Amino acid sequence: MPKEGEIIKFKNYKNSMRVPFVIYADFECLLNKISSCQPNPEVSYTQPYQKHKAMEFSYYIKYENEYFKAPVYYHGDDAVNQFISMLQEDTKKIEAFIKEKEEKYKDIKNMIDFDKKHYNQTNKCFICEQKFLPDDKKVKDHCHLTGKYRGPAHEACNLNYEIPKFIPVIIHNLSGYDARLFIKKLDFDESRLHVIPNNEERYISFSKKFGNYLKLRFIDSFKFMSFSIDKLSKNLRSAKNLKSEFKETAKHFPEDQLDLITRKGVYPYDYMDCKEKYEETELPSKEAFYNRLNECDISDEDYKHAQNVWKSFNIKNLREYSELYVKTDVLILADIFETFRDVCLKTYKLDPAWYFTAPGLSWDAMLEKTRVKLDLIHDTDMVLRIEKGVRGGISQCCNRYSKANNKYMKEYDKNKESNYLMYLDANNLYVIGL
Repeated sequence: MPKEGEIIKFKNYKNSMRVPFVIYADFECLLNKISSCQPNPEVSYTQPYQKHKAMEFSYYIKYENEYFKAPVYYHGDDAVNQFISMLQEDTKKIEAFIKEKEEKYKDIKNMIDFDKKHYNQTNKCFICEQKFLPDDKKVKDHCHLTGKYRGPAHEACNLNYEIPKFIPVIIHNLSGYDARLFIKKLDFDESRLHVIPNNEERYISFSKKFGNYLKLRFIDSFKFMSFSIDKLSKNLRSAKNLKSEFKETAKHFPEDQLDLITRKGVYPYDYMDCKEKYEETELPSKEAFYNRLNECDISDEDYKHAQNVWKSFNIKNLREYSELYVKTDVLILADIFETFRDVCLKTYKLDPAWYFTAPGLSWDAMLEKTRVKLDLIHDTDMVLRIEKGVRGGISQCCNRYSKANNKYMKEYDKNKESNYLMYLDANNLYVIGL
């Protein structure tokens, strides 16, 4: 139990610094068919009909200050092992890059007169935004990757405002799908795998050392934005200037192709059930894009889009189509999440890349914006009394009794006023409320 007088307040000032390196990744699988015995119709059962085998992946390293490298792509039976191996190699390259920059920029480089004047005239820390007291030690904070002056700071704030010892690896729907493809392969050495579980099968996040000191922290962007990439990309596409909204995608495709490539592509998931399909030289028929899981076909408009992509990029076979699909998925995800980071940094002065889920970000945003100091309950009896009063379940506003009367009913009374009963349900109220 907390001691009497203890409070909770905003402390994560370091989270206002933009995480310099973020990796965006995605997998695509073959959906191999499974033959099995007919289940007993007299009892409930689950019948597997596909086995998902990771065949390709792409990831993109986003470095805040400059272009780092082109998207990585791999296709093959050992895609999972190569994913781990390539991430290890790139993590060590990032470590070497950071070490080189930190040695080069131990001290502030080229501090201009404006910066010197700003430092001398500013009486509060740019990190915690608290005024300097007479006994506080005021220091010049600078970026150790660029050498640029950032502002005056308390010595303690300056020491905590350091480059993180982890790199977020962001995958959309990591918890629900991609994690199952590669998490068992993270036992490549004896270093510990740190897991934050949601339940026995799903993980909120997991992290592991991939270099000499840097950890890769795998997080799910769906935990922040619980919509499909298709819906999220449409929000960005509503802007007039696609190049300004899809900055990462625009670095790899010419401007005249952005309208085509920034639209979420379509993929014949169920059709891709064997490796030979990758060598087919024609786009499959519209019927081949049927999604058995969702029990739906693609629209004529979506199929026309797939045809335009095939033709515009001079695609020779389904492997090339698949490569383009997974690469653009990663770049679009990067643009979506980078825009989300921009908004959060501007609005809340917090970078989502430090967090695991939206609730954690929201909690810190509340503490940061309100600067409230909450007293912690230190009395056991009070805690038990509050816990006893907690209620969960359905939340609704309703009348005790209401009777409908309208023309669609068998017992419609024309002499009475028409009225309807409507049941409204809202999913994800917590996020909507933000």
